Amino acid sequence: STRVSMISNETFNAAYADKENLKIMSAAAKKFSARIPLDDLKTLKLDTLMVSLANYSVEKSNGMSFKSYLYKNIRYACLKYIESKNKFASRYSQLPFLEGLNSEYSVNLDSFDDLISTLEEDEKEIMVDRFIYDKTLKEIGDKHGYCYETARKKINGILTKLKGVLS
Repeated sequence: STRVSMISNETFNAAYADKENLKIMSAAAKKFSARIPLDDLKTLKLDTLMVSLANYSVEKSNGMSFKSYLYKNIRYACLKYIESKNKFASRYSQLPFLEGLNSEYSVNLDSFDDLISTLEEDEKEIMVDRFIYDKTLKEIGDKHGYCYETARKKINGILTKLKGVLS
């Protein structure tokens, strides 16, 4: 909070006036627009822009550009908002890879917990890393101690496993 208060109005206004930042914020929040009220989404984007301006540094962000940093922060803030507002929905219920499965396999998402319970804890973690936090295959592999190709195969295997449960 102290760092946020150190951001000047001029710095914030310049960042907010930057059309590229506005595009990034809109793109990051777009897939959440059906789940987050518009006023809350606008507030979330502005708050996240302020926090991102205060906390961004190339060194701390592993060389990530500010726009990429902002995009990831907006997505994370939207997910946190949804989790905090909807106690029924676990973090796993937000997995984008399941959106297409509902129509394809006639899934009753009331039994979503049953579907997720078929996964091991490490499989759940891998899917959340990939589809919620947009981690790359390399990042997932590094985190779990294997190469990117193994991460790709594991994700494909998990998806196949879920499709098998649904059929």
